Amino acid sequence: MALGLGLALAGAGAQAAAPPAVAAELAGRTVRVAMPGGRRNAPRLILLPGLGPPQTPQALAAALPPLPGALSIYAPLPFAPGSPGGGIDVLVRRQQEDYAGSLLVPLLSAAAPSLEALSDAAAEAYAPAPDGAVHLFGFSMGGAAALAALSRSRLRLGSVVALNAPLSVRAAVAAYERKLKTTYVPRDAGVFGAYDLAAEADEIRRRQPGVKIRLVHNTDDDQFTTEDAKRACAALRAAGLDAALTLAPQGGHNALATHADTQRRVRAILAQHLHA
Repeated sequence: MALGLGLALAGAGAQAAAPPAVAAELAGRTVRVAMPGGRRNAPRLILLPGLGPPQTPQALAAALPPLPGALSIYAPLPFAPGSPGGGIDVLVRRQQEDYAGSLLVPLLSAAAPSLEALSDAAAEAYAPAPDGAVHLFGFSMGGAAALAALSRSRLRLGSVVALNAPLSVRAAVAAYERKLKTTYVPRDAGVFGAYDLAAEADEIRRRQPGVKIRLVHNTDDDQFTTEDAKRACAALRAAGLDAALTLAPQGGHNALATHADTQRRVRAILAQHLHA
């Protein structure tokens, strides 16, 4: 999606029992980390924002505060500020060069090794995850990055929760075209097959047989459709995966910024999987 394509998060107040998220450096990335009550081996949750505001770990931590009892790591997306060699100028240049070929697909391809580096660094700096599993949350483009890791990462993923995420390159390109009122012509048409959650279901089942996948989608999202989410969820289930779709009424694509019901739903789903 285009930079700033409705990816703002804001507002949910921190619970009193939740630890603060403090600045840290992990694997060469500027992150925010919340460690509950000194529990170095707490369940591990990595949270990824979208490409637009909040586009820093600090802003995402303010928008979706840490959950009690979890070691929460708020991390930047590849090429974004806070990532190695990243910055707004890098994102803009890549988008202008070729939206899917230079920005979207390389970002999704880089997500898995980025998450692996973060997990390895967290295990060294704090402690290994108690059950060896890492949990992921992502909003919009961050959700696509988390979902793409399912079929690309060596990590054992306990759960992946994605809110209002593009579920294929085609879906992201369609949103990009609507937002900018343009027609996108890729340099290489092969980019359209580089990421498609439904088509990757069998590979996900092979790599992550025990993962729980939760798609959360606001029914009035003007970027990505409920029908896409339903089809992807059905394909994941048909492959034998534990997948579910939660439809949240109202709030739009940026519901996490303004809609209390969506905020509560996301937090409840995350808490359920972290402490299952």
